[in-house]
Amino acid sequence: MWTRNFVLLTVSNFLMFVSLQMLLPTFPVYVERIGADNLQVGLAVSLFAAAALIARPFTGILLDTIGRKIIVFTGLALLVLFSVQYFWMTSILIILVIRVLHGIAWGISTTGMSTTAADMVPKSRRGEGLGYFGLSVTISLAVAPYFGLWIVEQYGFTWMFIVSCAMATASLLLLQGIRFSQLPAVQPAIRQAGESNLLSRIFERRALMPALLVFLYTSAYSAVEVYIAMFTEERSLPTAGPFFIVLAIAMFVVRPISGKLYDRFGARWLVLSGILITIGGILLLSVSRSMPALLTAGAVCGAGLSAVMPSLQAWNVDRAPQGRLGAASGTYMSGIDLGFSFGSMINAVIAGLTTYAMMYQIITLYLFLFIIIFVIYTRPQPKKQKREHLSV
Repeated sequence: MWTRNFVLLTVSNFLMFVSLQMLLPTFPVYVERIGADNLQVGLAVSLFAAAALIARPFTGILLDTIGRKIIVFTGLALLVLFSVQYFWMTSILIILVIRVLHGIAWGISTTGMSTTAADMVPKSRRGEGLGYFGLSVTISLAVAPYFGLWIVEQYGFTWMFIVSCAMATASLLLLQGIRFSQLPAVQPAIRQAGESNLLSRIFERRALMPALLVFLYTSAYSAVEVYIAMFTEERSLPTAGPFFIVLAIAMFVVRPISGKLYDRFGARWLVLSGILITIGGILLLSVSRSMPALLTAGAVCGAGLSAVMPSLQAWNVDRAPQGRLGAASGTYMSGIDLGFSFGSMINAVIAGLTTYAMMYQIITLYLFLFIIIFVIYTRPQPKKQKREHLSV
């Protein structure tokens, strides 16, 4: 599994995520300082996510038809190009245009990277391999936001944009050393899809259930990531920063283990265990009134996240027909984007009507719905139906 290609791709993915996640806490502040109001700041953030969401399914088709290499290189090259444009942001209109273009490049790059990683990992170790690949995202989540804030505090926004662009450039350069796999010589799934309508070509049918489930999961988890600072303020706790550090440490520890468990036991047992752990972590978070309780909740949430997300991704890859892995990845990652967008909006409404603590308790309903759907869908089938159903 630890080939030169896989290592270089994982490091490249890490640098790519650092490039973006440095901007997460700093970009809204920058936009405010050049005169944007709250609505315009929110629009700039939302347009990025919407553009990435729109780009993903079409990227999946191109990955399955044109090939991995040209799409991944194009996505990273565009990511570098539009990262450079941040230096010339002088008006709200320019910012919105750049954010849309940057979002498209991000959707192409991340879909291409995840599909390529699935190609490189042996099928017998897919859960473990994708778990390790996901650590590149986990580590970037732990270090990039603080790194971006530190650069802004010490050297200003210009240097923060320079470093962000440099990270994207380094990610692109690393791709030069990767040997990409070729498309299968026979692609019956694509030929069949080409004879049907455009919608069936864009979205892979067998990826719709994983996409629905990851939508429900990220709808709940988005509240943990987006509103934890507001919750700590509501509870008069010092800061939310250590929560994310503990969460990242828990993910770093659990991800390799959960991957091996997936390869040994399959998706059903591991996903259900991870969902129950996540529910426990969110409920513990909702009643936290001290830093030790908050940090414990972070560790539990991180463990649950590390069990569920890599398992759903590996499950989605395992279900994808030959020649449709790109489309399956695009469909699945669209579920993640929709979940974060939907969750960020609806959870804010819930918190406004109640409290952030009550909101955390209510959003566990998404996860209970997840359990019901997943249990019914993966229930044991009669032998004559097994070939048409999920193999877990």
